[in-house]
Amino acid sequence: MLPYEPFVGIWVKAEPRHITTFIDNWEKFNEPQAFCVYDLPPMLPYSGLIFLHAIGQNRIMAWAKYVGYDNVKGWYEHDTRANDSVWLSERERIWQSFTPRRLHTHDKDDFDRFWMAQMGVRGLFIMEAITRVTERVGWTESMEILQVHRPLGFSYRYLTASQVEQFMRLIGTPIKLTVEGIHNPKVIITPLPRGSLRGYLHARGIEPDINGNKMLLSKRVSAPSASRHKLFDLSALLRYTQKG
Repeated sequence: MLPYEPFVGIWVKAEPRHITTFIDNWEKFNEPQAFCVYDLPPMLPYSGLIFLHAIGQNRIMAWAKYVGYDNVKGWYEHDTRANDSVWLSERERIWQSFTPRRLHTHDKDDFDRFWMAQMGVRGLFIMEAITRVTERVGWTESMEILQVHRPLGFSYRYLTASQVEQFMRLIGTPIKLTVEGIHNPKVIITPLPRGSLRGYLHARGIEPDINGNKMLLSKRVSAPSASRHKLFDLSALLRYTQKG
């Protein structure tokens, strides 16, 4: 029997400008941010981790902590165009309830255009501690962790504890996750030491095989990239191992 791994995080797509607004809002106001989604809202343990992937730039721009969700009656049914009062009233409720300083835009017209383009919002999740990612984590790395080939057909993907730990190692903040509680579970994050050669290699899918004073490296690759030779940036490796 395979060991059970709970879902403790999500990988979510967003426009780069929206992610930038969330980061700026958090740094300026230190208030929880509301992320509107087309799908039903994700449900995670408190303090689950969120990775914000920038559409177009194909990289993770920020990570944050999950603190709650809200259902939204904003789904626009194509066969009820004659009565869109609920759809529009929900748009106004979200704008008034969360205010611009807790949403992805400060401009009401921009928010209205977003609502129209989505053809409905069925939920939102609340996040705190939004942190800018400085390490380059592109789609290739995300693809290997998510086990999907193209980021199409979904707005977010659930992540297990081991997947979250892999993402955190890639962005340069290695951690160990545990989940405490049953009725009101909470994710406990334990920072791990960074700066070791083994940690750098493991974050990039390389398993060191220590044999005396020799180290053999074997790359873990998924099927689509099995025939691809990967070059490793030694200068980046040195920078990583020099961080205390």
